[in-house]
Amino acid sequence: DRLRRLGARVALSSDNRLMSRTSTSREWQRVVDTFAWTLDDMERATLDALAAGFAPAAQRAALREDVVVPAYAAARR
Repeated sequence: DRLRRLGARVALSSDNRLMSRTSTSREWQRVVDTFAWTLDDMERATLDALAAGFAPAAQRAALREDVVVPAYAAARR
């Protein structure tokens, strides 16, 4: 959380689920419980992760506009 508060882009990942015995959902829950992240914090981390992804820019833009932004907007309703 400190890095995020200092302005660094932060993304969450479970890395190797079999080795770490965790899931991305569990990691999100831990961040919310530990650092009281809000939906805005979670959206920012999701968008940062998407921006740093390896998919082509057009595909990342489509995911952002067609999936991520609408999903967070729906969660706010």
